[in-house]
Amino acid sequence: LDYNHAASQWGPDPPLPFRAFYQAFLDWRAAYNWDNRMADRLPNLFRSAGLKDIEINSQNEVAVRGDVRFPSQAALWTEVMQGLGPTIVTAGFLGSSQLDDATSAYAAWTRTTLTRQILAMKTVTGTRAAHPSSPGSPG
Repeated sequence: LDYNHAASQWGPDPPLPFRAFYQAFLDWRAAYNWDNRMADRLPNLFRSAGLKDIEINSQNEVAVRGDVRFPSQAALWTEVMQGLGPTIVTAGFLGSSQLDDATSAYAAWTRTTLTRQILAMKTVTGTRAAHPSSPGSPG
């Protein structure tokens, strides 16, 4: 199970300050070789590891205004900005005032305008190929 951060979607489009934060988040991850499209790459990684019978299932986390879980699901990015934001600022991917602006704009937007958030995720499963028994071993 992993995210495909590069495929996250919001409706309507987020405010510019949050988009700047999100791009800085993606850039920061990429700078440390964290794959922003890992969910899409898992099937090939499984194949290259010799796994068979690979199954791919969408596990998108979808938040829709009106759903009882919407406030907590929408709050995820507030938590990310508060938790990782200072690290992203320290690493030079965003200014501290930009982080403050993104946090404020996102909070107002989620209270009033955000109707749908889709965080792209996939589960990928596979099985190991059977190893032939060695001579003289059971089964």
